[in-house]
Order: sequence, then C-alpha cells, then structure tokens
Amino acid sequence: ACLLVTNTLVLYREVRQLKLTLSIKEYLGDGWNYCDLGGIVTLYIACLAHFAQSTFVLTQVGAFGVLLNAFSVLQLLTPFEMTGPLIKTVNEIMVDIRGYLIIITILLLGFSVSFAVCMPDNEAFISTSGPLAGLLTTFQAILGDFHMADYENTLSTASFLFFLFLNVVVMLNLLIAIMSDTYEKVKDGEVV
Repeated sequence: ACLLVTNTLVLYREVRQLKLTLSIKEYLGDGWNYCDLGGIVTLYIACLAHFAQSTFVLTQVGAFGVLLNAFSVLQLLTPFEMTGPLIKTVNEIMVDIRGYLIIITILLLGFSVSFAVCMPDNEAFISTSGPLAGLLTTFQAILGDFHMADYENTLSTASFLFFLFLNVVVMLNLLIAIMSDTYEKVKDGEVV
C-alpha cells in the first residue's frame, strides 16, 4: 500500500511537470523523464501483480521498477553541489561511450562465437542453455575470471591471448581515456 501511495505521488509530480513544460515533445526530450515514467508504470504493474498473487511478475517487474525509481532519485540530486557534477559526468560518459559499446559488443560476440567454433565440444562456450554461455564466459575473461584449461587447443589459446590483449589492454585503456576526457570537459564547464 505504501508503494502504491508513493508511486501515485510520483505520478502526480510527473503530470505537474508535463503541464509546466506545455509540450509532450519537450517533456520526452529529457531522458530522466523516461526513467520516471518507466518506474511509475512498472511499479503499478508490480502492485497489480501483488494483488493478483502473481509472484513471478511481482518480483521481476517490481525489481526493475525499483531500479528505475532509484535512477529517478539521481535526477533529484542534480541541483546539489556535492552530487550534481558527478551525476552530470556519468550522464556525459554514457553518451560519449556509445561508439565504444558498439565496438566492444562486436568484439565480444565475435570472439565468443570464434571460441565456440574452434572448440565445438567445450561446455564453457557451447551449452544446452543456449548461446549466452559462450558470451558470458568471454565477458568474464575480460574481468579476469578465466581458466586457461577452457582453451583446449593451440588456436584457441592464441586467439584467447589476442583477445586479452585487444580487450583488456587496448579497449579498457581506451575506455579510461574517454572517461577522463569527458570528466575534464564537465569540470571545465562546471558552474558552481
């Protein structure tokens, strides 16, 4: 009941904000409003699921709604001197790394499929649960969670070493450089 009341108050705030902007196009031009609307809709669905005793929908949709509302709280912290510049930096970084995300996704997909083709009987890359097993194994390797025993032959070992160099050394350092450049841009334009 408390969640339903607070969600209704947030909905009221969003309707007032929409009235103040006088334009749906202008209102939807701000990405934060998508978080607000998504959080409102998903939490209403979760409330309905609670009353309908649908535990699966409640837990899955409710968890996503709570997460969206947590992001909405960040919007409320933007005017403050302590948190505003950091939130703006994170926003700008997310915009600036779009190209990076495309490249790293293509590399992850390419290497995980390559490993699956190179080692067709390896359960770390091919699983009955679907193609995501290889993608997860490859992603974990970027984070340092890998076992050299998973790479069974010379070609897979050589490909893995190239994968580590390309993704860990080159791509992660590129990400750090992009984030550093964005941080400096935000700090230069910061108005206290």
